[in-house]
Amino acid sequence: MINICINFGIYHDIVFNLKKAVSMSVGNSVSCSPVRSLHMRGSPIVWVSKIQYLGICFVNKKGFMC
Repeated sequence: MINICINFGIYHDIVFNLKKAVSMSVGNSVSCSPVRSLHMRGSPIVWVSKIQYLGICFVNKKGFMC
């Protein structure tokens, strides 16, 4: 999926900000342990337990919370 997004970005002149790209697991897992590491253009994508977007904080608990 990441490769599809990167290829779409290259074709449409979209540059992804790798400093802001993060991953968050959602589900029954309380911990934020990645299944495997993800990379975008050779740079690792950091795993986080919460994301703030447009003033809304998304949190990974035993489910998905806002």
